[in-house]
Amino acid sequence: MKPIKNLPIAGPCYPDLAQRTTIITGGANGIGAAMVGRFHAQGARVFFCDVDETAGKHLAAELGPRVQFSRVNLMEEKQVVRWIDRVASTTGAIDVLVNNAAADPRIPFADTTVAQWDALFARNLRAYFLTSRESIKHMNSGRGSIINFASIVFHTGPAQLTAYAATKGGIIAFTRSLAREVGTRGIRVNTVSPGWVMTER
Repeated sequence: MKPIKNLPIAGPCYPDLAQRTTIITGGANGIGAAMVGRFHAQGARVFFCDVDETAGKHLAAELGPRVQFSRVNLMEEKQVVRWIDRVASTTGAIDVLVNNAAADPRIPFADTTVAQWDALFARNLRAYFLTSRESIKHMNSGRGSIINFASIVFHTGPAQLTAYAATKGGIIAFTRSLAREVGTRGIRVNTVSPGWVMTER
């Protein structure tokens, strides 16, 4: 990841994000790292996780004290619960959750094993359930926001991404239902479906 310290805000500024507690999963590289930098530039307090400890620590050190990195395996429920509880106990509340972490292996359908299918759903969909469930406990009514990353792949359905596309379709369905359930508390839940994004990967 190229240096993004003192990242200028190109485009809209959101003063209401200043000092708001923002959680971002998969924030050490690529799209996730760019979001960490942008939320930081808006003045938010950013807590992000990843399994890439080297990149995560480097990014947090580069951006400064308003950004904190934790190594979290999102496939482990206890790690997710501990991490989010720790963030909430530090800040008092959680304002924004960005579910970004995912894997997108290219596997021919005929070669896909049950273990690969189940692992991808755990990483790409179950993790969203866990982080959302735990974060909502610490969101104030009328102010919380959850942003779930799906993918244009759900809409285009390319070959050798069957399992990945299925997880992204699940995210869209999950978002729709959760939005209706927690919307009564004024907590917004939205999906973003990016197309191809140029990253180092």
